[in-house]
Amino acid sequence: MTTPQLSIWSILARALIAPFSLSATSWQALLRPGFALAVSIAVLLTASYFKLNATFQLFAQLPVWTSIAWFGLEYQRHLVIGPSGHESEPGMWRRYGLFLLVLVLLCLFLALFLGLLLYLVLPAIVWFSMAINSPKPWLASGSVLIWVLVVGAAAYPVVRFALALPAISARHDVTPRRIWNLSKGSGFKLLILLVLIPGLINGSISIAFEMYVNQTLIKLLAGILETYFILWYLSILALSYAELTGRRVQGKASLKSISNQILGSRFLWPAVLILAAGIGLAMAFDAVYKVEPGQQVIISRFGKPDRVQSKSGFNIKIPFFEQTKRVSEEKFYKLEGNGKFFTIDKGNVSIKYAASWHVVNADTYLRTTASQPQLVSRRLEHLLQSQLRDRVSRLPQTDLQKILKDGTNKFSIENEFVSESSFDAVLKEVNARVKELGVEMTAWCFEDS
Repeated sequence: MTTPQLSIWSILARALIAPFSLSATSWQALLRPGFALAVSIAVLLTASYFKLNATFQLFAQLPVWTSIAWFGLEYQRHLVIGPSGHESEPGMWRRYGLFLLVLVLLCLFLALFLGLLLYLVLPAIVWFSMAINSPKPWLASGSVLIWVLVVGAAAYPVVRFALALPAISARHDVTPRRIWNLSKGSGFKLLILLVLIPGLINGSISIAFEMYVNQTLIKLLAGILETYFILWYLSILALSYAELTGRRVQGKASLKSISNQILGSRFLWPAVLILAAGIGLAMAFDAVYKVEPGQQVIISRFGKPDRVQSKSGFNIKIPFFEQTKRVSEEKFYKLEGNGKFFTIDKGNVSIKYAASWHVVNADTYLRTTASQPQLVSRRLEHLLQSQLRDRVSRLPQTDLQKILKDGTNKFSIENEFVSESSFDAVLKEVNARVKELGVEMTAWCFEDS
């Protein structure tokens, strides 16, 4: 009897259409874990929105992961044995008994390790390319290669024992000897199917969407792709197990057969309608925003600031393509720093300073700084250092120490007064320079560090 061999490209292609090839009976059986997953996610989002106790939020994640595991096992089960054998098999507790607890821990370990391997593939390739271009390419690339071999050696038994996941879902024999013998001669193909190719695709998706992480439409598309990627990965694992056990032998898949199965699926148009309704609802929520009294909202298009809305009440923007950033005159930004300054008698003094500022003209702030507070802080710090350096250089060290001791080293626009201190005019002079940025420094102070 010949040992079944894995066909890498056939499994990858069939996995693409696997979600569309399930029968109505199978999808009805998946409604329960799907509903449990939706409810558990809703509970977690509610706990996060209302900022409930951190311990509660932590425990709220347990039902989410449990529901994900339930859905994943049920999905693989219907791919391996189909709906016909669904009711004839005994329950998992009756099938495995107390050994089920060991299987749960095994599933958890395999899932975590496989997930870690997926996220290590792309960095390994990047590190290798960087090592080749380093001053000592042979040494650097050799180090990376040794690291890859070590990780690959650890991954090899994991991908072979990963077949235990679909075996558990189908309630088959999951003894280590059977699982290991089942993948005999197919270990490297499993490494390619379960780690290398999915890892490259997962890394490419992450890189493609990383720079658009703040755009709602991109986040929605990324979520849809990641969901489909998970189903595709589970399908690869289930189809690999089915092919090695000889339970389902299908013809080679082609692009034409894939497109025909997708277009001919009874779930395609309902799925399209549900997706369109979800996107429409998300567009409606994203298009409307509210401006509170005393607040100004900066509207950015494709990440580039476009206009400022200061009229309070509800307003409308282009959904997904425009983002809002709220600017309030009541919000204060703080900056801190320190430096060494020389007095007129060549004394070297270390001074620590701090300041606070806020936006007074959102339109000017938008046009001059692109609503980037770090740019304003750097500009203010530069001006403050310049003013300090100029005034300290005119004072003897004893006079400076007297100012620090008398407490006349704190200044605010709310408590402006005329005194003999040479630092009184700093606030006014700095604000004259930053008025063109649409901001105002409201207070500052300095002390001996």
